Amino acid sequence: MDSQIDWRAFIEEMGPSLFRYFAMSFDASHADDLVQEAFIRLIAKVRDNKFDPTRGHLRMYLYGIAHYVRVEHRRTRQHEELEEMSSSHPSLEEGMIQSQELRDLRKAIAQLSESQQQVIGLYLDGELSLETIGVILNMPAPTVRSHLHRAKAALAEKLKDQRGVENE
Repeated sequence: MDSQIDWRAFIEEMGPSLFRYFAMSFDASHADDLVQEAFIRLIAKVRDNKFDPTRGHLRMYLYGIAHYVRVEHRRTRQHEELEEMSSSHPSLEEGMIQSQELRDLRKAIAQLSESQQQVIGLYLDGELSLETIGVILNMPAPTVRSHLHRAKAALAEKLKDQRGVENE
């Protein structure tokens, strides 16, 4: 199976999408590292014959791996990120790269329930269907749709509240 995959083309195709998925929750350097980790795990699983193409396509399998990488990283980094946010002073360059809107969006996403964060993280890139997200998260598509609807409404409200506070 591994010899049939053009890894270079696959990575070039999926890398930007996977980066956006991780960048919703983490800064660019961490997102970059997590993309690499997801691809490394995918290649290892394919080489160990743990990928079954009859159960889904490689893209879906990659997003499943990415989901677990995100959850693992979030668990191990949660406390460290809080300390970094409270004690760090970003440089001018970092401040220009990370816009206020992106920070607001990350903050709003972090306030969602874990299941809403997972669903919106997989959906926002616009490349996965609700059914595929359901397979990755092991939940029925109608439940995914419900979580997505609630997450969108909550995000809109949180962003509206954040902007209202800034304008006062």
